Amino acid sequence: MEYAQLNESKTDALQITTHGNVEWDSTHYCPASKLTEEEATLFRVVPLTVTEQPAIDPLTQTVTRDGCEQVDGEWRYKWRVEALTAEQIEAQRIASVPRSVTRRQARQALLLRGKLALVQPAIDAITDATQRGLMQIEWDDSLSFDRDRPSLISIGAAIGYDSLGLDDVFTFAATL
Repeated sequence: MEYAQLNESKTDALQITTHGNVEWDSTHYCPASKLTEEEATLFRVVPLTVTEQPAIDPLTQTVTRDGCEQVDGEWRYKWRVEALTAEQIEAQRIASVPRSVTRRQARQALLLRGKLALVQPAIDAITDATQRGLMQIEWDDSLSFDRDRPSLISIGAAIGYDSLGLDDVFTFAATL
């Protein structure tokens, strides 16, 4: 059982007393569950009905518990739903992109997206022989591909992927 200790006007909770104690004064306290009915009334402690948080779109909203409220004679958790800002949504999107995928995942994702056959011609089109050789070794011998690697970003651009496209392919690859 959970409890709330209400403010003096009994309109909101001072605290949610899940497993904690109710303070009588600076030196006396006890668990809310041990209060007598008279003590509970004196200290404004009420049983709290635990409610599930409301459904939200986690990509665009956040939800936090915000005290409690009385609904139909019962004290329940109160929830606050807030829209994420464009910056928060973008930060969340970026944080959800895998930083690395395996060679198999990358190659399968490119194949399924119709881009795998474009990689070798893109490598062959690198004019500097040393850079072309380094890229060929990276493509042939890497065990994993890192999202932020400049050479990968360059090859990605050569086969038609901008930054969002690479994010999408990495996210998709991680599911394979």
